Amino acid sequence: MAAAATPQWTIDAVDTGTSTLDGSMLTYTLGAGTTVRIPRVIWVLRGPTTVVVDTSVPPGARPSEFIGEVLDRTPDQEPANALNLAGLDPKDVEFVVLTHLHWDHAGNCDLFPEATVLVQDAELRYAIAPGRFFRKAFLAPSSGWGIPPYLVPNLRTVSGEHELAPGLRLVRAPGHTPGSQALVVDTQHGSFAIAGDAVCTYDNIDRDLPPGYHVDVDDCMDTLDALRGAADYLLPSHDYGVFTDGPVTQVGSAHGADRVMRA
Repeated sequence: MAAAATPQWTIDAVDTGTSTLDGSMLTYTLGAGTTVRIPRVIWVLRGPTTVVVDTSVPPGARPSEFIGEVLDRTPDQEPANALNLAGLDPKDVEFVVLTHLHWDHAGNCDLFPEATVLVQDAELRYAIAPGRFFRKAFLAPSSGWGIPPYLVPNLRTVSGEHELAPGLRLVRAPGHTPGSQALVVDTQHGSFAIAGDAVCTYDNIDRDLPPGYHVDVDDCMDTLDALRGAADYLLPSHDYGVFTDGPVTQVGSAHGADRVMRA
């Protein structure tokens, strides 16, 4: 009997707002003094089930209190509205994967009360009581935020590599934060690693640079090498080059060959 084919997934990038910040926050030592515009992305995966990766900036968060960013959102970019424009009912989501627990990636978990929300155990341990420099970025209780938005009843932890479903594989991606993870997704166009802030922008790939905001630069570089070996393409978390077809873009054949990195 022939083996069953691995399900092939689709990946939609959904724009939930724009920030402006210094370029060196994305590419270590490169771009200092240059202002760049970046998207806040929620990824929607459809296949045998529906999966969301990262949940964007929480309502009421003030980015200027963290690293001097400005966040602009139109009504259509509010996460609930943006997901609706992408044709997604949050009740249909089975899994929410958080690549890490920074304020701009884990802020709207309450939109998905019926999903299982997944984070690496090492990330959750650090985020609850991080070092003083990173307290605000994690919305930690010690920052004065209160209860972090990712502490929802349906939060679960994983440890290391984990097959979420056929064609979906969680892998460790430390460096930007201690417990960052990426999701490797099989599609008809090849495998894509949704890398979180392990890959902020295509410049991290093209110029072989770690993100500018990190806890361990050596781990960042080791992760970049590992992700190149884990997937055909790497998807950055904060690069408008992803959006080749408007605020909801399906990654794949429309994704320009000059803007992807074949590992």
